[in-house]
This record gives sequence, C-alpha cells and structure tokens, in this order.
Amino acid sequence: MGALLTETIKVGELEIELIRKRVKYLRVGIYPPHGKVRVSAPYRVSARDIVSFISERLDWITKHRKTILARPHPPIREFKTGELHHLFGVPFSLIVKPGENGEKKLNDWYTERLRVVLPSMVERWSKKLNVEVGSWRVRMMKTRWGTCNPRAKRIWLSRELAKYPLECVEYVVCHELVHLIEPSHNSVFKAHMTSAIPNWKLLQAELKKSR
Repeated sequence: MGALLTETIKVGELEIELIRKRVKYLRVGIYPPHGKVRVSAPYRVSARDIVSFISERLDWITKHRKTILARPHPPIREFKTGELHHLFGVPFSLIVKPGENGEKKLNDWYTERLRVVLPSMVERWSKKLNVEVGSWRVRMMKTRWGTCNPRAKRIWLSRELAKYPLECVEYVVCHELVHLIEPSHNSVFKAHMTSAIPNWKLLQAELKKSR
C-alpha cells in the first residue's frame, strides 16, 4: 500500500484538498459543515489533468457547496455537565466531574459502548453473508463510517456511529462486510445490500444528512 500524499491546491478561488493514493479514478467530494472540497487522485495522474477534472465540475461543486453551507451548523460543543448528546439515537445529559476532560470521557465511552454491541452484530452479519472476518476495530474517522480491507478481511468502524440509532450501526456493519464479497459499489454490491437490508438506502441517507 502506498503512502497518502496530501496537499492543498487552488482552482480559481476554490481551495481543494488533494489526496494522492492507491485508487483507479479521480473522485471529488464536498463535506459539511464548511463545504470542504476533497479530491482523491491516483499517483500517476498529472496536476494538469487534476485541474482539468476539477474545472469541468466547478458548476456542480459550487451548487453543492451552496447547499451544504445553507444548512444549519451544528452547535459548538463544550463537553460540560448538562450538555445534550446522543447514544444510539437516544438523548442524554453529559455529566463531567471536576478535573475530567469531558470530550475525552465521552469519546472513550462511545468507543466502549460500540465494543459492547458490535461483536454480536459482526458475528450475526458474517454468518448471514457467509463471510469470514479476520478482525474489526473502532477508531475515529472524520469522513467515513467504516472501511474494509478485503485482502486482510479487516474492517474499521467509526466511533461516531455510537451517536446514531442501532439500525444505522447495523447498516454500516453489513455494508463493510458486503465488501468482503464485492470490494466496489457496483450493481453486485447493491444487490447484496438490498437482499440483506431492503431499506439500506434510507439508512444511508440518514447518516449522510449528518455529514
């Protein structure tokens, strides 16, 4: 696996995070809350071709950035006692004792809660899909809910999932395990997802709304 190469480029007035990595095609994504534009590119693609790729999509990028920027921004978190948070979709008030780091306490708790519910989910879905899971882990991910390494039969799941209903967590677990059958998001992958979770697109949309 090649190392990720990250840099910032400008196309007109637009700043773009460019990530060179081991992928086949150029891809562009726009991320809330500030409409950050990120382009993934194969190592071999020239800077000139990347700029051309972005330039051809500037209207689309501008349109979607406006949509994202028009959304209400999430409240600024202070991680103090009484602040409202969610565990598996259920609201609760945070309690922070003197001397505690509220953010670290909450993040550690989210990881612990996921480690409680995920073993049975992973086991159940691996049996249903008839796949073998080598290992799974929970970690912080800024832009993804999960990742899969089909060769190593390993999946990573985002700690942020602890905030969302369990059916959304189930969807992500199933999604990553289906990648052990089909690594891409082609029609074969979608057919397996629809067979496993008929309403998976609704759950996917629910998670997308928050990012």
